[in-house]
Amino acid sequence: MKKFTPDIQVESLEFGSGSPFPGQSIELAPFTIISGLHGSGKSTLLKCISQSLWSRAWRSDQPPFLDIENRDSPLGGSVRVTVRMKDEGICYSVNLERREGEDESPAKVWPDVHTTIEVPTEISMFFQDSRRKSVLNLQDGDDWLQTRRYLDALRDILGISYEEVIYHPVRVDKQLGPIFPFVRARRRNDWIDSFSMSYGELSVHRMRWFVRHPYENTVVILDEPESSIAPRGHAALADDLARLARASRVQVIAVTHSPSFITRVPLEFVRICVRRNDDPLILRPSREADLHELLGVESHLRAIIFVEDEVAGELLKLILSAHSFRGGNEVEVIDAGSWNDVLIAAASLSRSKRVRSTAVIDGDQREALKGKEVGRDALFLPGFEPPEQVLIRNAMQYPKSWPICWAVRKIPSSSTCLNSQGWTTIGGWRPWRDGQVMTGDTVYARPF
Repeated sequence: MKKFTPDIQVESLEFGSGSPFPGQSIELAPFTIISGLHGSGKSTLLKCISQSLWSRAWRSDQPPFLDIENRDSPLGGSVRVTVRMKDEGICYSVNLERREGEDESPAKVWPDVHTTIEVPTEISMFFQDSRRKSVLNLQDGDDWLQTRRYLDALRDILGISYEEVIYHPVRVDKQLGPIFPFVRARRRNDWIDSFSMSYGELSVHRMRWFVRHPYENTVVILDEPESSIAPRGHAALADDLARLARASRVQVIAVTHSPSFITRVPLEFVRICVRRNDDPLILRPSREADLHELLGVESHLRAIIFVEDEVAGELLKLILSAHSFRGGNEVEVIDAGSWNDVLIAAASLSRSKRVRSTAVIDGDQREALKGKEVGRDALFLPGFEPPEQVLIRNAMQYPKSWPICWAVRKIPSSSTCLNSQGWTTIGGWRPWRDGQVMTGDTVYARPF
């Protein structure tokens, strides 16, 4: 997915004063996922993206609501938009308060918006206006026959195995009506069609059609695409939509609450909306664990890493965080005592089929255990000194490279002692809790 380049891509939005996100900006990936808690600004952000391209993109009967006179609107101010069309870059500023028909996007890019209100409405309208015997007479375009790969994707998404699936593009109203993918599917020798399918199936088929067959010069915007299907199909749906978007070379921007959906895309493609006090913020997460914390996801424990003491554990967490380690919520770091205790604890869990164990020993034991069978499978912290010395030495040598906001809760009893156990205990943090937003870590280490 990292190599995927759509023909048209909204690359960034920079929000001016008076807008919902004043002074902030967002960079959009070819397949962007936006997540966050309820009321954090996700729908407002989608509306800003849509209306910066076309003033009529978002209907007034969908939240965030606007009255007929467009008063008391959550949208306002200006936004600067950067769009790439093939190899050409277009930058322009637009007023989010403009009315229909005013100051349309000079890029001529149209957002194809699919919300949780619009999708069921269009599905209901189609079946009100259609009859099974005559629906194929309204076909407008070529059939889309599903390949084996797409049939497998539908099986994983819906939990239903079909031997054959055909999409027929139908337009009930030849002048104003949208295309609707009428589906016929064969399971063994029995054929069914859209009239016999559940709402979840219909919404998935409709979504897949518009991502694979987008309108000209469009960006596809999906609001909670996973909302109508069982959780077991969320990851498969994310994979399938990304595959279809890559095939049609269309940019997709989706809002989701599904952890399975989020973890299927590169972390750099994910944006999160949070609130600090009453102010909405757009952030780029640095760790998958932050997303799980934000969404309140309880992850299953998959591995335990044993270290010698609490300082070694916090140093290891810093290292994993710096390398964007994605399994933070599925791994527990436990201080076991001496290096010998670490090896014994890791060995005691080595035969477990459900939890993996790893021993990580302080760097000052590297030479002592070199070549010995007892430490053959162990890993070592950086350096050849105790972790306290490595931590403080690097903080003093490269002060600007340390992120901000770590607090030292224990101070050494002697300012000259840098290697005693308990020299420093570094307090961890949980982001986006109790209205606080933490963006990094810093070490303040000095004796009183």
